[in-house]
Amino acid sequence: MKHLINILLIISFTSSIFCDELRKYKDIILIKEKYEIIYSNIDEINSFDISDFWTDSTLQRTRFGFIGLNYRRLDIKFLCVNKSDENSNKYIVKGKSRVNKNICEFQGFIEIKESYYLNSNEYFDGNSGLMIGEYIFYENRNSKNSGIFRGRFISYWNKKSNNFSQLKLPENEGNNQFVGSWTEYNRNKSIVANWGNFRIYNSGDLDVGVSEFGVNNKYKINGWESFINAHGGGNNKEDTNIARKEEENKWW
Repeated sequence: MKHLINILLIISFTSSIFCDELRKYKDIILIKEKYEIIYSNIDEINSFDISDFWTDSTLQRTRFGFIGLNYRRLDIKFLCVNKSDENSNKYIVKGKSRVNKNICEFQGFIEIKESYYLNSNEYFDGNSGLMIGEYIFYENRNSKNSGIFRGRFISYWNKKSNNFSQLKLPENEGNNQFVGSWTEYNRNKSIVANWGNFRIYNSGDLDVGVSEFGVNNKYKINGWESFINAHGGGNNKEDTNIARKEEENKWW
């Protein structure tokens, strides 16, 4: 009986740790129904190099965001991601950001704080989970209107084999959410800057879509015109085709 009580205490203590670790991220966990944390796999995931996960073509193709309270469109492109030689849970990132026609190079890092196997209606195969952490990206100081992106992220993953280097992105409605701020160099004031795959966290009335991300026409002039037209918001088929080509253009 004493042995059983000790086991229950350990389980209870472990569960409370999971809750504590996830508390500052729970607002960006976008699983629709009730989910269960099975157990932590942070040591397991840190033993592999998952650089390819961050540069996956699906991630790149469906990543978009906004900056500021007027929801100006923000595009983020990761060009190169390498695992740190000094810290097993850190990844060095080089990329580019775009707001309107202003393009800036940036570099910084992603740091994985926790990773867990999940059980839910969405993630039920025993090979799925979420990782959470923090990021900071420094734009080139010599670029116009440059600054620092920093915040938290949460990414859902599917493991296709025992090798975590083959981690894949599940195509759910709101994955790979980067939630934080942008601060212009030499200024103390920060503005919101969020991006993600398929949906954007806390996007207010910018997102009026139901089954997928859809942009409110009132924000069309804030860099979203080609996105709206490419997704059926143009006046005719020609507008749609032109917009789709523009969306696929290599801007980086």
